[in-house]
Amino acid sequence: MFFIAIYLTANYNQQNTEIEGAEKIIAIVNELPKETEKTVKLQVKTTEYQKNNIWNFNKSYVLVYLEKDSLAKTLKYGDLLILKGNLQVVKNSGNPGEFDYKKIL
Repeated sequence: MFFIAIYLTANYNQQNTEIEGAEKIIAIVNELPKETEKTVKLQVKTTEYQKNNIWNFNKSYVLVYLEKDSLAKTLKYGDLLILKGNLQVVKNSGNPGEFDYKKIL
């Protein structure tokens, strides 16, 4: 396992509400990482989180964006991660009838 600071984006539901403000999150990479020009995008499934020095169980899907570097490019399906970062809610554009990514995350 390794420790890395990241930018997290989560679908806003009850489970993700619980992990807002978490100091650390343990998660498993559950899709093949996707490289963009500047980042590596991962979808992970959380297993636990630490909040106020207490560990709690949690099963949520979270998108993780890592700065593209040599370490981020080595990640693969099934890797276990310890994450530190702030969750941010996925926002749709607000246009009626437009694809709602938040609902499928």
